[in-house]
Amino acid sequence: MTTPKPPQHSAAARARQQRLRHRIYGSFILLLFSLLLAHSYRVDQTDTANRALLLFADFLKVQGLRPGNPVTLGGIAIGKVTHVSLQKPSMNVRVQIAVANDLQIPADSAAVIRTRDLSGSMSLVIEPGGEDDNLQEGDFFSFTREPIELPQLITTIVERAERNISRKPDL
Repeated sequence: MTTPKPPQHSAAARARQQRLRHRIYGSFILLLFSLLLAHSYRVDQTDTANRALLLFADFLKVQGLRPGNPVTLGGIAIGKVTHVSLQKPSMNVRVQIAVANDLQIPADSAAVIRTRDLSGSMSLVIEPGGEDDNLQEGDFFSFTREPIELPQLITTIVERAERNISRKPDL
């Protein structure tokens, strides 16, 4: 008597099992990637919400200030410019900044646009005031100062020099 041989799986059956296994692995990897992506998005949103205080400043001109430019206080970076837009009908330029949420910025502080370096890149500098009240989420800076343009600065210096020369008495 011969013992029956275990059934041999055909090549087609093995190929089906392998495809099924690959689909299960692929689905599992896709699920893990989706969960990781959703988690990182959620962490990014809550992290930004917990750490960022959004403030606004209106200027007549911003001379190249762009989103991503640094916001400094006392020479230390405390945030960045997040949005720059033209306001109609006033034609003011509104600058939105995000700064560290734990900062206490006096309500009478000034927002000043300055040139950072010789390349002409700009930064927004906060000059702290002395009030006891602090700026809150969505507040506007009461005091702003636009950047000084080099041609304007040279013209002002020349005009003042001419006035001083014309006022001096002849000896």
